[in-house]
Amino acid sequence: MRILFVSPLPLDPADEGVKTHLAGILENLLTAGHAVRVIGFAQTEAGAASWPRYAGRLKFDVAGVVRLRQGAALRWGQVRAVLSGEPPAPAYYQSAMYRELLETELKKEPDWVIFGQYGVAAGERVRGRARSLLLPVDSYRLYYERLARRTRSWRTKASAKYLAWSFARSEVRWREVFDWIAPVAEPDAASLAQGKRGKARIAVLPVAEEGGRFRWRTGRRVAVLGAFQLKTAEEGALELMEFWSQAGIEAELVVWGRRASRRLQEAVAKAGGRYINWVPDYRAFLDSMDLVIYPQRSAAGIQTKVQQSMAQGIPVVAHPE
Repeated sequence: MRILFVSPLPLDPADEGVKTHLAGILENLLTAGHAVRVIGFAQTEAGAASWPRYAGRLKFDVAGVVRLRQGAALRWGQVRAVLSGEPPAPAYYQSAMYRELLETELKKEPDWVIFGQYGVAAGERVRGRARSLLLPVDSYRLYYERLARRTRSWRTKASAKYLAWSFARSEVRWREVFDWIAPVAEPDAASLAQGKRGKARIAVLPVAEEGGRFRWRTGRRVAVLGAFQLKTAEEGALELMEFWSQAGIEAELVVWGRRASRRLQEAVAKAGGRYINWVPDYRAFLDSMDLVIYPQRSAAGIQTKVQQSMAQGIPVVAHPE
């Protein structure tokens, strides 16, 4: 099949959860023999330059690379989104260049258009011209509802309530204009499936319940994964570091994730662990671990890092939510 794949950010290097999620999907499509053209986004010149190199290595076509909106254009787009009751994040993507490039590619009549994040979603312009798939990753309404319940900050609570409300409106529209919506986890799929309006089918791959006794391999290596710029991820990791310091577990502790604060890095060192924010081969990194801990206490559902670890057959310990 001929597929148009719209990626919200450069996928090489795959150094964060959304990147590895989308890169895996793109590589699987190519391995299955589909003809893929990509509309890519980038914030910097280096990011834009990475697209043709990545395409040459994997053998797909780059239809064009769109620069993310910045400065006054971005701020105005965010204001307009808030005034219309929409989430502000899509303002980074919704430029005239993107609309024109998407329209040009749709005239080539692809069989499928896959949008690799809610921000780049343009289902209204696809309807009736190709089958469409949205990969929202998470149910952001669910995430912000939980954040509003848990936070003690009135500012964060007010912002989270607004975003939960705005994403609820967006989800109604998604169900009306897309053929398929495929989040990464069952909790997110259940959340997005609420309500009876719209034609979209919600895709989910259920996770089998598997038992068995955990046994260390000789390495005794434990990875802690998180997007530590998120307050809920940092709080959970700090709580884990305090526990680890007192538990006396004989294992190597490696904390991996972007933008860890100085406070968290110091806590990792105190617990006898090692903090890193980059690995050249993410799958090999996971394969070298005996156990993955995901300490984030509030999220939309099962995050990409948990799914990736499970896909590699690595046992995962996480908060019940």
